[in-house]
Amino acid sequence: MVVSERTSAPLEQIAAATDAPWWRQLSPQTDLGALEAAAQEAASLGARAIVFTVGAEAAPRPDADVHNQQASSLPGSATARPDAVASLERLKRAVTLPIVVKGVLTPGDAVAALDAGADGVCVSNHGGRIVDGVPAAIEALPAVVDAVAGRAPVLVDGGFRRGSDALKALAYGARGVLLGRPVLWGLAAWGAPGVQRLLELMQSELALAMGLAGQASVAELSRDLVKLHRW
Repeated sequence: MVVSERTSAPLEQIAAATDAPWWRQLSPQTDLGALEAAAQEAASLGARAIVFTVGAEAAPRPDADVHNQQASSLPGSATARPDAVASLERLKRAVTLPIVVKGVLTPGDAVAALDAGADGVCVSNHGGRIVDGVPAAIEALPAVVDAVAGRAPVLVDGGFRRGSDALKALAYGARGVLLGRPVLWGLAAWGAPGVQRLLELMQSELALAMGLAGQASVAELSRDLVKLHRW
């Protein structure tokens, strides 16, 4: 699980509740000391990696937030915009954990993230909530995988709702698929059993899709299995 930097539960409580691997999400900050402290806290509590989320630090307030009179709590939504490269470099000095840069949509950004010290990248448009008109993550994925060229793992998130969706991402070269809203839907409907059932469904759907495609393992998947339709 990737634990949000804006979680409502104390990080200590989350860390103590599970033996499963968890990662900590952080984003660029103007206060680099606070960012370093947050990363070190996560490392001390057992986080396995930092998911460094870029591309949303100076985001406008979505229309729905304005309509609901919800104040923005995004770091950097004030006048000063934090420098993502400086923040990443500070994180690299602060902890020895792997750092995955999330929010990559172009080959150039992926290469720049790795050159700046990232240990992996996650192709993401932040659920389409930040800027209208950006490509879907699955559309941006192949070019990013090609640009990374095996230097580091490539993950992806955004819009994955079925196991067959995950199959497409894996066929394009992603090493893993992150889930957000489906997990929240399962939690809202049935609590923890709902989340477990959602993950079981995704896994079984992925296995079924692989079987119907004649693929015995993820290692066998290729881009020949996928065609994106533009309507």
